[in-house]
Amino acid sequence: MYQQQGPQPTYQYAPGFKSMVSEISFPEAPPNPADAESSEYESDVEDDPNAGTAVNLARRQKANRQWRMHREFNGTLTVAPIPDHASKFKEWKNIVRADICQVSKAGQKTFNWICKVEDNRVPDDSLRVCKKKWEALDSKLRASLLTVAHGDIAKTFELLTEEERVKHGRQISGAFMLRLIYRRFQSKDSLAQYYDFNDLTKVAFKADHLLESFLNEWKSKLNGMENPAFLQPSARLEMFLRQLKGSALMKWDLDLYKRMPKEDPTQSYNWLLSCVEDRIREQRNAKVEAQLHHGGGAPPAIPAPAGTVCPFFNKGGCRKGDACDMIHDVKAQRAFQAQGP
Repeated sequence: MYQQQGPQPTYQYAPGFKSMVSEISFPEAPPNPADAESSEYESDVEDDPNAGTAVNLARRQKANRQWRMHREFNGTLTVAPIPDHASKFKEWKNIVRADICQVSKAGQKTFNWICKVEDNRVPDDSLRVCKKKWEALDSKLRASLLTVAHGDIAKTFELLTEEERVKHGRQISGAFMLRLIYRRFQSKDSLAQYYDFNDLTKVAFKADHLLESFLNEWKSKLNGMENPAFLQPSARLEMFLRQLKGSALMKWDLDLYKRMPKEDPTQSYNWLLSCVEDRIREQRNAKVEAQLHHGGGAPPAIPAPAGTVCPFFNKGGCRKGDACDMIHDVKAQRAFQAQGP
């Protein structure tokens, strides 16, 4: 008769043994990025028989809200005409992104979706087939792009549309079409760092009254860099500092910056940037006060005493004309001109 033995000793691996199976268990394994966002709706999943009625009802209501969020829109998507010059492409891309986010009710999820299309690290072929929940928005994007496409771009879309229909039995993806437009305006990858740096060096400070325009252009070039990590913080600080040296408005701030110890953490790019923004804010306030006549404006002119002959009329030109409060006398004018210089 079999008798149960006592506790068995733990099995020990032989010296030098290496398992071919990962030592990370399934719950401990890192999540797969591809599974972070499901390609299907929760409404496609059947009710859980082990869950209660209330749980399944809540799940179905949540799925319906998710369905409406991706299927309902705030209006018709209209894409701006595709630019003819590369200098206008960045502005066009910003407008397209804003229009897509405005028409969709998915909020931040729509923004993440369009940013994925703009990300060059995402392979082009991964955009050929969109996820099911984005099909409605993708179809609107496709229709809008076909409307504004012209020339070689329209011909490319026509060929790819036919290719997708014949080979795969599907429509061309709107996200893939948008990526193709982005590729047309993309510079060579190996020269992206050079172009980014070259564009930034072209930003020049011209005058104090154009300080806000300078800062806007500076930020625009920084935000549009393909590889912002390639620009070292110290190089960015030195480039920004050299531009501001020509500003009389920033002289006090620059002198204070120079007197700071090198170990002082406030001697930084962010500190200089905040100073520039403060000066711009002061310029705006002064402009508004001048427009509202709140101090700083010249007082109104005092009316001339009655019977005063207008000296400007005697010299041959009074800009006020008949509205002048002084006397315009032709005889006085002739007498004045007869006296000579």
